[in-house]
Amino acid sequence: DLVAKTLEMASFRYQIATVSFKPMGVTIWGPDGARLFLPIADPRVDGMAFFPLGDRLLTWSKASLQVWDTSSGMVRHWLRLNHIVQCARVFPAGDRIVACPLYSACMIWDLIDGSSMQIAGAIDAWHVEIVLSGERVVTWNAGLRIQVWNASTGDAAGELSGHRNSLTAGAVFPSGDRVVSVGRDATAIVWDVATCWSLRVIVGVGLVSQIVVLPGNEVVATMSPHRAVKLWDVTSGKLVQTLSMPREWIHGPHWLATPQRGERLFAWNVAGGIAGWDTTSGQELFQVATWPNTTYVVEVGAGNDVL
Repeated sequence: DLVAKTLEMASFRYQIATVSFKPMGVTIWGPDGARLFLPIADPRVDGMAFFPLGDRLLTWSKASLQVWDTSSGMVRHWLRLNHIVQCARVFPAGDRIVACPLYSACMIWDLIDGSSMQIAGAIDAWHVEIVLSGERVVTWNAGLRIQVWNASTGDAAGELSGHRNSLTAGAVFPSGDRVVSVGRDATAIVWDVATCWSLRVIVGVGLVSQIVVLPGNEVVATMSPHRAVKLWDVTSGKLVQTLSMPREWIHGPHWLATPQRGERLFAWNVAGGIAGWDTTSGQELFQVATWPNTTYVVEVGAGNDVL
């Protein structure tokens, strides 16, 4: 999970950010190969997120968050919490960020005036998404609770109830009006955030450690720890494809990524490999062997032809 959270891509400027341990820091790679190194003082980076225009990068490590200027490498904002940050996101306008620390309530910071607001009811949330153009925040909490919050006031705006066992993964649709959740009940549920109604229940997805919504909003990809990546039709709830894993991947995939058009799906493996599939036919397009046990995740660059 540490590795899976340590690479993000800014689709607007086609930048990729990677984490290294020797030296400790984040490297931002441009389309022309130019590099900018951001030294991180903490001995780990738990996650990153580019701002919408790619001009800034949000990183979180332990109990602090940093906002970096991706042109100069300077720190614009440094925020410190009392507990380890589990997840953070940038609002679509790039003016606010939300972070959810361990054992504490989620916080929203206004990067323009420096003010902050606590979402008092969102305690110990391990996953967060921003929906409805920044009007709502959705948190995945311990147990079965998926809660919707007003991003302006911090008040509760609803709850998504339907799973019969603890939650394991979640994602937001590119349209920003729906989210999908997965639980240990082997069920994925698609939710309308505005009404808090379930739109589709997909049964039989198994144990899922990550879920990705492919662009187009009609297909989701689920990843399990047991060497299985499956594509599901959101409208019908039916299984569309099961992608076969390379034989060398003893421990299965560790992270999924998809380009903006969604016609390909890529996976990365801790043993040192990258594979790509055609999401329509399920055919494996390529397999690349890389260094084993290194720290990176695959993301897709400009034109869908660069990794």
